[in-house]
Amino acid sequence: MTEIVLRDVTRGYDAGPVVKDLNLHVPAGQMFGLLGPSGCGKTTILRMIAGLLDPEAGDILFDGTSVVPVPPEKRRIGMVFQQHVLFPHMTVEENVAFGLRMQGISLRTARPRVEEVLELVQLRGFNRRFPKQLSGGQQQRVALARAVVTDPVVLLLDEPLSNLDARLRDDMRRLIRDVQRRLAITTIFVTHDQSEAIELSDRMAVLFDGVLAQEGTPGEVYGRPVNARVARFLGSTNLIPADAGETDGLESFFVETSFGTLRVQGAPVITRHSAGGRADTLTMSVRCEHIAIDTAGPGTGAGRENTVRGRVQESVFKGGLVFYRVDVNGTIVKVIDRSDRQFVPGAEVILQFPPQHLWTMRRDE
Repeated sequence: MTEIVLRDVTRGYDAGPVVKDLNLHVPAGQMFGLLGPSGCGKTTILRMIAGLLDPEAGDILFDGTSVVPVPPEKRRIGMVFQQHVLFPHMTVEENVAFGLRMQGISLRTARPRVEEVLELVQLRGFNRRFPKQLSGGQQQRVALARAVVTDPVVLLLDEPLSNLDARLRDDMRRLIRDVQRRLAITTIFVTHDQSEAIELSDRMAVLFDGVLAQEGTPGEVYGRPVNARVARFLGSTNLIPADAGETDGLESFFVETSFGTLRVQGAPVITRHSAGGRADTLTMSVRCEHIAIDTAGPGTGAGRENTVRGRVQESVFKGGLVFYRVDVNGTIVKVIDRSDRQFVPGAEVILQFPPQHLWTMRRDE
C-alpha cells in the first residue's frame, strides 16, 4: 500500500493558478475523495499525481519518495477517466489486457489475470463482447478492470460515475468500494457529488478555487464544517446567526439566537467576549435532518432543552421524507423529517435542536 503526500503544490494555466500551495496527505490503502465545484482544480491534482501534468512548484511523494521526475508509465498508476474511452474495435478481453500487452505480455499469458479481474468487477463471461454491446455501467466496469489489471500501487478515478443514471451510480459505487477494499489499493477519486464523496471516502478534501478548504473524515467534514461555504456545499443545512454565551464547564456552552438561548455540546470555538468587551458573533450550523419536529400541543416539549415554537410555512412530501420550512420568530428553519405524518402550512409546531448536532463557526468564516 502506498502513502501519497502533496507538499506546497502549485499549478496554473494561462488564465492563472488553478491549484495553489496545496498540502495533502492520503493515507496508504484508503479511499480518498477530492470534492469541489467544477473548475476548483480537482482533475488537475489527479493529473499531476498521475504524471500527466508537472507541478510548477512543490513536490509529490509516494511513500516518502518524490515522483515528480518519474514518467507516468513508471509510477504504477491505474486511472479511470470520466470518459472511459474503450477501444471500440477490441473485445472486452482485449481492452482489459491492453495495459499488460503494452508491457510485452502476450494475450495468452495475460488471459488468467484478465479472467481474474473480470470476475472482480462482475463481468465474467463478457470476454468476447465489444463495447457497443455493453451498457454504460458495464463499460465503466471494463474501464475499472483495465485500470487494475496491471497491479497498480495507486488507483485514480476522475468523476467515475458522472455519466451513469441514478440506479447505475448506486451499483457502481458499491462495486468500486468493494474492489478498492479487496485490493487494498490507495485510491483517489474526483467528484462534485457530495453524497458520492461522503459514501465512498475514508477521508476527503473539499476544495474551492484551487485551495484546500477542509480535510477530514466524511463525518468530520459534514458535521463540523470549518466555515459556512463548506457547510452549504456539503448538503442542506441551517446557518443561523448567534452570539457567544456563557460556558457550562468544559463540555458545552450557550449561544444566543433570535429565537432564544441554545446549549451547544462541545468546547466553544471562541470565548464569550472579544478584546473590546463585545460578545463575539458566530454562525451556528445545524443539519436539517437533525432537527426534531413535533405537534405544539399542551405540554409538548416541556422539560426538553433547546425547544422552540414555530409555524410551518411550507411542507413538501418526497417519498418517505417530509421537507419543511418553519418560521421561528422571523428566522426560517429548514427541517427534514422521516415520518408518515405531515404538518400542513400554518400549523404550529415544536422544534428541538439537539446540542450534540449543533456546530458553531466564527461569523467572518
